[in-house]
Amino acid sequence: MPKRCVIWDWNGTLFDDLDVCIQVENELLAERGLPPIPSREAYLQVFTFPVRDYYQRLGFDFSAEPYEAVAADYIRRYEAACSACALCPGAEEALAALEERGLCQVLISASGRRSLAHQMAPFSIASRFSAILGVEHDLAHGKRGLAEGWLAQSGFSPDQLVAVGDTLHDLEVARALGCDCILVEGGHQSPAALRASGAPVIPTLAQLPVLIDSLGK
Repeated sequence: MPKRCVIWDWNGTLFDDLDVCIQVENELLAERGLPPIPSREAYLQVFTFPVRDYYQRLGFDFSAEPYEAVAADYIRRYEAACSACALCPGAEEALAALEERGLCQVLISASGRRSLAHQMAPFSIASRFSAILGVEHDLAHGKRGLAEGWLAQSGFSPDQLVAVGDTLHDLEVARALGCDCILVEGGHQSPAALRASGAPVIPTLAQLPVLIDSLGK
């Protein structure tokens, strides 16, 4: 069945924030006497959802300092730094091409609503989306419930949807919804991990419109 709606992820998929995330995380690690993340490649190997598990992999001790306090510290610094971030290569072109094809586009993010609005503010892309949804808080537990709630009232069937993201969490959400998923390299998880998932993987967003066309045939 032809696809009628694209469910977009934001961070790492449309918003190119990988380097800022590593920078801010290394500030937190240094202040706690923990080893830094040495490279992009090292970050891609350790990052996971829920983000609490990722922090524990980095060495944070939540018996000594609550996760909520660490997350709040991270968000405060991230919001100050993310104004330097651009959209991912090909993001604006892909959004425009899918709109020209008549597809509905929805943005569903594991970022808190306030943070998401702050991150999106510098870009003139909000009009591309029929809905922009962030979670109620900045704890980055995931967005499955948010996506399921949207689907229940959307009027779409799962076979009319395709999710686009940069992490295995995006694939997890797509499977929970029962829809197709396309993963994009260059975000927050390694290309090897994405390819091992069995989902279609593209190197950049430039390939996305044609691949979505092919899913509907």
